[in-house]
Amino acid sequence: FRSEIDELRSEIDEFRGEIDGFRSEIDDFPVEIHEFSVKEVTRSEERLKKLL
Repeated sequence: FRSEIDELRSEIDEFRGEIDGFRSEIDDFPVEIHEFSVKEVTRSEERLKKLL
């Protein structure tokens, strides 16, 4: 019975690790979105300059 509890505990620890991994990926999203936005604005400005 104890070994089953230990197994469950190790599975829970694995899930916690995965959740922490997801959290750090989610934390990176705003930075990636910002970088993408900056690139798009720069591209749009360059297109406008070519047209003018």
